[in-house]
Amino acid sequence: MPYESIQALPEQLRQNLPLRAQQIYRDAFNAAWRQYVDFLSDAHPAALEEAVSRSAWAAVRRHYWRDGATGRWRLMSTI
Repeated sequence: MPYESIQALPEQLRQNLPLRAQQIYRDAFNAAWRQYVDFLSDAHPAALEEAVSRSAWAAVRRHYWRDGATGRWRLMSTI
């Protein structure tokens, strides 16, 4: 199901991702849901959720990276 707000995201996402990354995740998740729901409507609901979640994480990773030393998500610098 699409997320209506940042507060509706899973707690683990809210605890670990910076606010802007949460917004990116939510927006990408909702956009992918709208795109995939008809295409994958006959698939198992878990398959739809996984595909949409992967798309949302890909969007986050285009802007943020996870620091292996600290575990924190960091904004990619534009060099």
